[in-house]
Amino acid sequence: MQPFFKESVKAARDMGLRAMLVTNYPEQVPKNLPPNIKVFGYLPFSQVLPRAALLVYHGGVGTLAQGIKAAIPHLVVPHGYDQFDSGWRIEQLGLGRSIAQSRYRARRVVPIMDSILSDGTSAQRRREFASRIDSADAVTRACKLIEALRPAR
Repeated sequence: MQPFFKESVKAARDMGLRAMLVTNYPEQVPKNLPPNIKVFGYLPFSQVLPRAALLVYHGGVGTLAQGIKAAIPHLVVPHGYDQFDSGWRIEQLGLGRSIAQSRYRARRVVPIMDSILSDGTSAQRRREFASRIDSADAVTRACKLIEALRPAR
């Protein structure tokens, strides 16, 4: 995973972007980061992501949902399991891009990130999908579905 953070720092530096790196393993992050890049063990995504310009992440379904709800573009770098499917779906929905971890290098992702950030046509699509995410309604719907599974008495 260390190359992911190293290349992410390079990409942010090359593009002159601010970046927040979120990891439970800060030892994987390069030392001596520039002042525009900070490391966090935790961030409340529901509060932070609506203010972010781009979400670069592994493709976990929880983060994916938070990113869709925040209506921001995604760059998925899958590492395993269902993350490859998440990356594929993000691309199919027109909400962002996906790149294999083995290809995730600053020189490759800078043009991809630049393309994602300058694509104004996908903004409406992201807002459309964001409006479909309703956490409270999702819990209510899930409870109703579970209750419907109980056999009648």
